[in-house]
Amino acid sequence: MEKKPEPPVTNLESLAADLDRHPPEAVLPRNLNDFWLRSITRDLMKAQQMLAHENLEFDHVVSGPLYIVIRILEAKRNARCQPTAELKFSKKLLPPLFEELQWIAEQEIIARATGVYYRTQAVTLESIFSIAMNGTTSQ
Repeated sequence: MEKKPEPPVTNLESLAADLDRHPPEAVLPRNLNDFWLRSITRDLMKAQQMLAHENLEFDHVVSGPLYIVIRILEAKRNARCQPTAELKFSKKLLPPLFEELQWIAEQEIIARATGVYYRTQAVTLESIFSIAMNGTTSQ
């Protein structure tokens, strides 16, 4: 079987230009259009694959997903009435945030394709990353 060429990683400038003009909720997987949803999910899967093979040269792959994570964390910070507080998080927190985002994005892709939605309640800015950040489930 012939190996297909690898698709390019998400274009961060295009992603930001498209989503920056919308409220933070626009970056949630359920609100992304099919193109961005698939692009972000592909990047997250590629990053996981590279990590599994101990290839740590994946910065170029995670720029799109990192943009999504930062927009969500900024919205969570602003919701706590701390809009001027500096956004800080440990690099150790990124893998669990990426894993949760990937799982949610994959579920959204499957739901759109099948019409079967796993969650009874939609993921919101308040509920997303509760597993990674608090050790509690948002499901």
